[in-house]
Amino acid sequence: MRYHNQLGKKPLAHILITLAWLTLQPHCLRADAPSQTTMPKRPAPAVTLFVATGGNDSNPGTHERPFATLERARDEIRKLKQRGPLPKGGIVVAISGGCYQVTKTFTLAAEDSGTAAAPIVYRAGGEEMPIFSGGLRLKDFKPVTDTAILKRLPEEARGKVVQVDLAAHGLKNIKPLILGGFSSGRGFITHPLKELFFEGRALPLARWPNEGFARIENVELDGHSIHGRSGRKTGRFTYQGDRPQRWKEDKDAMLYGYWFWGWADSYEPVESIDTKRREITLKPPYHKYGYRKGQPYHAINLLSEIDRPGEWYIDRDTSLLYLYPPSDPNKAVVMLSTFDHPFVEMKNVSHVSFERLVWEFGCGDAVHIIGGEHCLLAGCTIRHCGGNAVTI
Repeated sequence: MRYHNQLGKKPLAHILITLAWLTLQPHCLRADAPSQTTMPKRPAPAVTLFVATGGNDSNPGTHERPFATLERARDEIRKLKQRGPLPKGGIVVAISGGCYQVTKTFTLAAEDSGTAAAPIVYRAGGEEMPIFSGGLRLKDFKPVTDTAILKRLPEEARGKVVQVDLAAHGLKNIKPLILGGFSSGRGFITHPLKELFFEGRALPLARWPNEGFARIENVELDGHSIHGRSGRKTGRFTYQGDRPQRWKEDKDAMLYGYWFWGWADSYEPVESIDTKRREITLKPPYHKYGYRKGQPYHAINLLSEIDRPGEWYIDRDTSLLYLYPPSDPNKAVVMLSTFDHPFVEMKNVSHVSFERLVWEFGCGDAVHIIGGEHCLLAGCTIRHCGGNAVTI
């Protein structure tokens, strides 16, 4: 989990966005008490709209007949603003506890702004924090029986790996796995990433070696040199040993490494493996600094390397997910992050707050705040997301 703040060209004085007591789990970013932002003093809201999991967007948004979605509450606020200025005290959208399945980004534009005297607050309506989830709970895991798949699995994992049909869960046409890194040719940006969680714990994609790194045996020099260190500009190198021979049938194997410098990493998809020459060729675009003899790397996303509890792999052609479960998966909560977009996106919005809400199981960034001023995230939790928690 990374906290990312990008101010761009707008002067800092015009971007007064505050994050108060924002919990980023499992790696938490918390402000120490002396540095915490004091919650603004607000008058009692003039209008309160209600949202609940059992609500209906055709309802009037009262406590007895709540809306079902934030979008409906936002649209109701727009209607109120069309009739005249916001009433002093502003508007609260009180959201009941429970889990809200997210299928699209909640977007706010300048027209959705409040004012200093009439702020707009989206907050938990009671003690229970509402959860906005981009995840899919997986059920009905079955033992692997396909002899071709069993043959590809490490011998020690056969009979222990299970599979689940993602298409039967409504997940089809799964996007290719794309990852970047600091010096990746694919950019140092968020690439939406599906992740698997077992009883709330993130599980690792199948990898080799299980710990540490292998080393590039050699590269054929092509005149590429940086600060007196010679290497190769394009991704082709030889490896030690025979381990990659078992990866020949893995269609989307990927290597993670520090290919030229010990501080410049990237994920590199494998294009081909020549087992006779012990040579791996990577797919372009290549690592920005090139490749050098002796540099460390490890392989990930290989069915053939599921050899310890927790490792997993998705076959995107068959929509089957394979898992070496830590315990019986049919008695556990197993979640796959599936939502590829930000949960919240605010553009040029002012005087809007989100308080005591949870966003979880997103494949990418959780919250984007672009421009605007005097916006607040307070007491919120962001967890199990594949990109940045908050980008401002």
